Amino acid sequence: MADVLAERLAGRDEQFHGADESAELKLLGVNVITIGKTLGDSPGVIPLIHFDASGYRKLLLEKGRVVGASCVGEWSQLHQVRHAIEHQTILWPWQRLRFQKTGVPWAIAENLPVHQWPPSSTIFSCLGIKKQVIEQTIDHCGGAESQRLEQVIERCRASTACGSCRPLVAELVGAPASKSASPGSKTILIASLIALLLGVGVSLLPPLGFSLSVTDQWRNIDWLWRNDTARQITGFSLLAVTVIGMVFSIRKRSSKVQWGHYGYWRAFHSIMGTLALVFMLVHTGVKLGSNLNLMLGVCFWMTVLLGAGDGISSGLESNLPAHVGHRVRGWRTKLTKLHHWVTWPLPALIGLHILSFYWFSD
Repeated sequence: MADVLAERLAGRDEQFHGADESAELKLLGVNVITIGKTLGDSPGVIPLIHFDASGYRKLLLEKGRVVGASCVGEWSQLHQVRHAIEHQTILWPWQRLRFQKTGVPWAIAENLPVHQWPPSSTIFSCLGIKKQVIEQTIDHCGGAESQRLEQVIERCRASTACGSCRPLVAELVGAPASKSASPGSKTILIASLIALLLGVGVSLLPPLGFSLSVTDQWRNIDWLWRNDTARQITGFSLLAVTVIGMVFSIRKRSSKVQWGHYGYWRAFHSIMGTLALVFMLVHTGVKLGSNLNLMLGVCFWMTVLLGAGDGISSGLESNLPAHVGHRVRGWRTKLTKLHHWVTWPLPALIGLHILSFYWFSD
């Protein structure tokens, strides 16, 4: 205010636009801090309070976003709170519960730079490479930071897929982080979202029935799962698409296959998975059947659904901040393992399904 007054007395057209009303005091060695809005600034502000032996903490939310805070005593996440207030970050329900129970709204890893992440934290989720592996590789690399970064990428195959881990690896090495675009990430995201919607539809939609009369227009459609020839065409098309999709997952599992960019292989794998689900719906008429057919249908449905979840997290991962990406990487690793586990029974179940069809056919 005094600066604006001096400017105006000097003849300049300066305006006062308000000031930071944050207050940080230390009374008898105890921190007393107020940041952002106060409780009376807006009628829509909702307070969240945590109080224990270590002190008093309060967060103020407006439309779900952090707009103010105050505390008496130490608060290790205070700089994170400042950042949240400056950017009016959304505080999700689970974060609110965590704050009310523990006094910290964010998990420890969300508040720490990658150097302070636990050694078991996943850095490269595409291949499940942990932080400790990256650090061990860095210890055996020499040269400038940029050279060491390329050496780590080459030796660990890190950042060779979606590219989302490159900033994290660069931070560990000490090199400037340039966020690289992820080839095929949008295709993976779109294909996975479609597969997720179709997969949910399988569990919610009733089975498609048969026509009740030869004059029924539905008879022009239900022949797809009523006629043996049509069922064989859609069935073997489903088998072909599934096999092709599995083949395009080899790029990830074999270091000998290096042709083309890994991102495009993943994108094609996602497209084949979505097409396989479409052929399954046409082949079965949204009926999972019984006995072995039911086991095959459920296994196939879970494979595609888990793959869709993995693809969505993969497509979003490269566009997320590092602290959010840490959590996504952890979940994505679990989804990938589940996706692989439920895929293994498929070949045997498909073989039994084909054998039973021809064995019991007229």
